Amino acid sequence: MAKWEKYEQERDKAAAAVASGRGLYDEYGIHPGSVHCTDECRCFMADENDGTVLVVEGGSAIEGFEGRTTMCGDKTVRVCPLSNKNSGRIREIFAFTNPVSAAGRNVSIGLGDRLG
Repeated sequence: MAKWEKYEQERDKAAAAVASGRGLYDEYGIHPGSVHCTDECRCFMADENDGTVLVVEGGSAIEGFEGRTTMCGDKTVRVCPLSNKNSGRIREIFAFTNPVSAAGRNVSIGLGDRLG
């Protein structure tokens, strides 16, 4: 069982960890700040043995994602690779993840100090 599956099974207990942002990674392998919810789904990034995955839970919302579908308790989740197709689906659901043009804004770019 992946650590994130434990999170899904202990969701009530894990709610405090989500609210505080503490213990998510150590306890459940979930990347802090990656848990986002809408009316249609809940998404987060988590570590598995093979690397980082995107976990999506929520009815028909999972259909737009590529990955393996599994049951976690009584919930259907899709465990997805980090791919261009899945990032496009994330941008459809969560508008704040879309790129934003800097046109018409004062742009400041920090390149660091080059000593040497």
